Amino acid sequence: MSDADPITPAPVAGVKPPVAAGNPPGSAPIAPRITIEQFCTALSATDKQVELIGSFHNAERAAGHHADSHENYQARYLAFASQPA
Repeated sequence: MSDADPITPAPVAGVKPPVAAGNPPGSAPIAPRITIEQFCTALSATDKQVELIGSFHNAERAAGHHADSHENYQARYLAFASQPA
């Protein structure tokens, strides 16, 4: 009996392996997605404006942003924090 994986095909010379969906060749890697809860929890470790973080959390949930990259959340948080009261 062979130890080779019967599902994974052996590499073939001159043939590139398939690219994962959503990450075209030559593009930057896809940023990992985190939940709004994870972002706000991590943010509260450095930013002590709990009312602002709570308001941002509610605004993001209302907008349907339940999972996104840290960079996208950070950009939206900075824009949210700079809005006039």
